[in-house]
Amino acid sequence: MRTNKSLTGRGYRATMWALCLTFSLLGLPMVGVALMVFFLSGEAFYREELWIVSLVFGLLGSIFLVCGLCIWWLGTRKNPLARLRDTGEPVRGEIIDVERNFMIRVNRFYPYRLVCKYELDGQTYLCRSENIWYNPSTLLRDRWVTIYLDPKNSRKYYVDLSEVLEPVVEQ
Repeated sequence: MRTNKSLTGRGYRATMWALCLTFSLLGLPMVGVALMVFFLSGEAFYREELWIVSLVFGLLGSIFLVCGLCIWWLGTRKNPLARLRDTGEPVRGEIIDVERNFMIRVNRFYPYRLVCKYELDGQTYLCRSENIWYNPSTLLRDRWVTIYLDPKNSRKYYVDLSEVLEPVVEQ
């Protein structure tokens, strides 16, 4: 039994944290070894080839550590859609069509999306929902949805489908 989940689900976060920890735990000891060789060897550092060991461990450790920190930074950023849902200006919109998104194809299948319209300041705007991987035509509970608009840029929006579609379980 499989449910439709976005990439911001629990499994995605756990994978990001596991990768972050793996890279960081590999990088920190390597940088530590490089620093210990550098500081504890004294003048033998320059006579013997210890500088090569220090350089290799330092570079590899730094690369792993930077990768781990980048993965951590990516994992802590907030999803832009979640940010719009929290801080966006809600507007009521009407669903006018269910269309196929022919720009994306997975296993010879095109996803669906809802086309909505809303009025703001006397003008009518059209917007499209995120991709839906099943035909929602028969499952729509209502013709009205909430659209969250970015107060600074009206071209950024989020169509909240939770009001009109129930979560679907695929078997």
